[in-house]
Amino acid sequence: MHRIPTPTGESGKFKWSAALLISLLPLISACSSGVRFLSDAAIADGSKSAPEIDSFRAPPDAGVSSPKQGCLPDADTGPAEAFTAVMEAGPAPRGPIKKTDPERDGTIPEEKKADRRFYAAYSEIFGVALTGTEDRRLLRELKRWLGVPYRWGGCSGQGVDCSCLVREVYKKVYGTDMKRTVRTMLDQKDLEPVDQSELDFGDLVFFRTRGKRINHMGIYLADGAFVHASRSSGVRVSRLDAPYYRRGFARVGRHKNMLLKNASSRLHVGKLIIQ
Repeated sequence: MHRIPTPTGESGKFKWSAALLISLLPLISACSSGVRFLSDAAIADGSKSAPEIDSFRAPPDAGVSSPKQGCLPDADTGPAEAFTAVMEAGPAPRGPIKKTDPERDGTIPEEKKADRRFYAAYSEIFGVALTGTEDRRLLRELKRWLGVPYRWGGCSGQGVDCSCLVREVYKKVYGTDMKRTVRTMLDQKDLEPVDQSELDFGDLVFFRTRGKRINHMGIYLADGAFVHASRSSGVRVSRLDAPYYRRGFARVGRHKNMLLKNASSRLHVGKLIIQ
């Protein structure tokens, strides 16, 4: 850098100003090159317009002096100052992504919250993963019978057998007049046979627990579970994949009322499904 002489008189001030200008030329040239580089690069690919160039950060090999050394004297110089500030600050830090709780931030309607709580509670009661499309009336009625002792020929809260449990539940929920025994229910014209792979909530499951004759039945829930009146435990939830019921499984029946109900549930699955 040139040595700056001490000014003396008007001519001295002129010489001093000229010497100062000459000494700053390399720095000004470096900054100009950096800004020009950024402007050309941004405008060439069409990603930025000229007024936006001030917010660009030059790549390390663009020939721009280090921001720590400074390319212009400290002053309020507009675009140049903004350019230098961005250079010194670097990219904005990325903090952790804030996770929101829809239950708390109010984005889930109250009605849907109530649906979630209801099906979560009944999933716990029956020990199965409900989907949120099951008929609430049927779930409530099945829950009401849980724990009632088994009694052959019984049809009350004091004791009930498997066929009367089905008959009373269907009558209460759907107003359906079912036959009284397992054998006569199988012969009902409004009971459609269904493949086991298509089991759905509310379907009737039949078993042969003694010999070849179908003599036991229950109401299917979900996830391989069903409610029935067990001789040993009363009204309870059991699983189709339990060895005893897997060996004795006979068939599935679906009442015509359930055909309509299940079709309606599928149409509204987007509103009720638990996420």
